[in-house]
Amino acid sequence: MRWKRVSNQNYEKQSRQVNEWCEVVLLVAIILHLLVAPYTKVEESFNMQAAHDLLFHRGNLTAYDHHEFPGVVPRTFTGAAILAALSYPAAVLVNAAGLPKFAAQYAVRAALGLLSFAALMRLRRAIARAHGPAAGRWWALLCACQFHLPYYASRLLPNSLAAVVSCTALAEWVLARRPAAVVALMAFATVVLRGDMLLLSGAVGVQMLASGRLSLSAGLKWGALAVAVSLASTVPFDSLLWRRWVWPEGEVLWFNTVLNRSSEWGVMPLHWYWTSALPLLGGAALVPVGALLDAKARAPAVVAAAFVGMYSFLPHKELRFLLPALPLFNLVAAAGMAKLELHAFPVSKDGRKRAPLLARLAFWAGTVAVVGSLFPALVLLRASHLNYPGGVALERLHAFSPCTMGTVHIGVQAAMTGVTRFGELGPPWSYSKAEGIPQDSLRDHGFSCLLSGEAKVPGYTVLAEVDGFRRLTAETRLAEAVRRLLSLRLPINWEVAPMIYVHLRSDLAGRGREEHAAGGAP
Repeated sequence: MRWKRVSNQNYEKQSRQVNEWCEVVLLVAIILHLLVAPYTKVEESFNMQAAHDLLFHRGNLTAYDHHEFPGVVPRTFTGAAILAALSYPAAVLVNAAGLPKFAAQYAVRAALGLLSFAALMRLRRAIARAHGPAAGRWWALLCACQFHLPYYASRLLPNSLAAVVSCTALAEWVLARRPAAVVALMAFATVVLRGDMLLLSGAVGVQMLASGRLSLSAGLKWGALAVAVSLASTVPFDSLLWRRWVWPEGEVLWFNTVLNRSSEWGVMPLHWYWTSALPLLGGAALVPVGALLDAKARAPAVVAAAFVGMYSFLPHKELRFLLPALPLFNLVAAAGMAKLELHAFPVSKDGRKRAPLLARLAFWAGTVAVVGSLFPALVLLRASHLNYPGGVALERLHAFSPCTMGTVHIGVQAAMTGVTRFGELGPPWSYSKAEGIPQDSLRDHGFSCLLSGEAKVPGYTVLAEVDGFRRLTAETRLAEAVRRLLSLRLPINWEVAPMIYVHLRSDLAGRGREEHAAGGAP
């Protein structure tokens, strides 16, 4: 009896260690994606510029970027303010050490990455309690082996900020406890951070009503209170910074759904999420397995499917819109893997007993599906590294001659592919993102340097070309594909092409060459 008690203690200790390692793996994946692709795209621009302004301009509201470049619709400053507060000590150290401001961008993104990790771990532990430790471990591994969750975890998208709150709410929902907290958190995520969270909030709310965990009267009471508090937190704060009365996410929701103006950025067929987006996720094939084998996983499956189904009616589609539902799909897949593991390695009263061959084959097939999701994740990670030529171009420009080059014009394409205020240097440098200036008039505006999508600009000389990601192609030559596989390299080609050109005014370029020749002679 004593031996059995000690054996159980050892098993529990080993189980805790495995759980901790799974969490570490997910944290490493988030950090890796941040370091490999530190720049940001246009979708993150508002929150990134807002975080910069809150950190470095503080009370000087007239210097904030959004007054000059407000975007199509207003966004809330709430998420950026939280991240700025968390990263403020790092920004102070960066300033005191005389480091480039871009180091503070790492800090801001790391702050969001850690918040995302904390929310994901809260959900993982809830899954482990509700569906068993094995499900919690498989869930963490699924998340870590995928591209999209680690990638978006540190990206300052409204979707990512809202996902932090929704994951915290889903942790309570999975454990079937504290329905008031679930309602309050989902309401805050919807009203303040991302209006389309209304779809997930509605799906979760209907499930709680149907299961008897929430009465209609209580749901209406808590929901109304949470909406009122959320509006009271966002409207005065954002109205102050936007200098007009505004409920940002209300305007965004109206623009995207009622007016359907988001379709101006492209449309996809009704089935696109189901046939093109979700199959990219590692372990997607395990979702039906989990729903079939684990009865408790069916509610998350229905909620996630309802969210995607409702979202499919919006013509403009992007995979990042599904971010709040991805942890639920992974939950169902992880529950399926836990059941497959139990059937493959059953335990009798006297110890383990041999499982049927089919059960073991099913388990190993599922394991291959989970680990195999690393392949597309690595392919996409490499592509993301190459996808920010604007940020690379600005860094390369500063490397040429930080003493003499001063007035920089940042073209639209560069601004959309990685350039942020964090990448700027102090005097004598100055920067402009002014739009609508004809190419042949840039020199007349006094710009000494350009970051442009055009290879030829009158009055300027190209200093450097910066390549950007173009497309993926498979290696079709069999011998080369085999050689790469034998050397542990993927038989994939990441095709690039010149995207951003670093220009210097022609008279300055000629003078620089003369000075270099005179000073460089021995």
